[in-house]
Amino acid sequence: MRGVGMAEFTVPGPPVSKQRPRRAPAGHWYTPKKTVDYENLVAQCAMAAGLKLEPKKWYRLEIDLYLSSFRRDRDNICKAIQDGLQRMGQDWDDSQVHNLMVKTISVKDGSEEKAVIKVGAMPGVIHEDV
Repeated sequence: MRGVGMAEFTVPGPPVSKQRPRRAPAGHWYTPKKTVDYENLVAQCAMAAGLKLEPKKWYRLEIDLYLSSFRRDRDNICKAIQDGLQRMGQDWDDSQVHNLMVKTISVKDGSEEKAVIKVGAMPGVIHEDV
């Protein structure tokens, strides 16, 4: 159910789990390309939908995952989506998510997979830790 005052956008294609950082042979750490690409896609879709996130505000986040098979790593998919929102460069941090709701919807095949994200500010509530 779409909440009042919530912005909604869709990220097409199969949702991607946040992968663990990897260590390169030279010793430095990096985020795997598949994760970075998905986070960038989330940011692009959010910006194309006109989403604006402000610092020092609490937000609620509703994520509908349309998946062709059950995945146990839904929490890591949510982390990739939240990190993608951080890539929008609006001085917003995923610690500002006060309420998070995730729903999995079964689809017939991978061509129907996507993530539908709804984001809404929680009026009158200030995030003091940021």
